Amino acid sequence: LALVLLAVNLSTIGSFWYHMQQETKAVENKVEIPDEFRTSFFKEQLGNKNCDTLELKNIANEIGEMHKELKLATVQFYLDMKSELNEDQQAKLYDLFSRLLQNDENVKTPKGRRNGWGHGNGPGRKNQ
Repeated sequence: LALVLLAVNLSTIGSFWYHMQQETKAVENKVEIPDEFRTSFFKEQLGNKNCDTLELKNIANEIGEMHKELKLATVQFYLDMKSELNEDQQAKLYDLFSRLLQNDENVKTPKGRRNGWGHGNGPGRKNQ
């Protein structure tokens, strides 16, 4: 039993060490994108003097369609949720959404691990 516990502990420690090494390598290989002059930074990094504008337009259209599908799925999620609520809960949900849309400072949404993207804090902005 002691040998089994020792083997389990060693494998756990080894797994933890391995993942820490992988995270360290990922941080070391991270390229910092400057806040200013992002376009020229990418051009320098990629060396793409001639861009295929047709392909870029196609990519933009794909992203737009995926964004539309995501928004429609989100709407459907909230409609489904609303159908499960009683009248008091529906009124509370309506009030919360109304206050969120009016930027009521008494309603705070979770920031998550992405530093609050979607709240005017994009990747290039520093939290203030």
